[in-house]
Amino acid sequence: MYNIDEVRSYLTNVFSCVTFEYNGCCCGVDPFPGKYVMWYGTNDITVDSIEKVFDTKLFDGKSLKEIWDNVIDLDY
Repeated sequence: MYNIDEVRSYLTNVFSCVTFEYNGCCCGVDPFPGKYVMWYGTNDITVDSIEKVFDTKLFDGKSLKEIWDNVIDLDY
């Protein structure tokens, strides 16, 4: 599995989606110039920085940093 720093670097340097599963739901981060669209099941949010990608509490009140060890099927 990729570590969190590798995913951060990928999202910062390559404009391609990262998908994964958490708590039985499909999740992902899709980078666009100046923003990142994040989703968890049917919930989605747009944030404006890579820091917010990892700090926003989208996943059942937890951030991506907090759930990282429970993420499965990571693909990018």
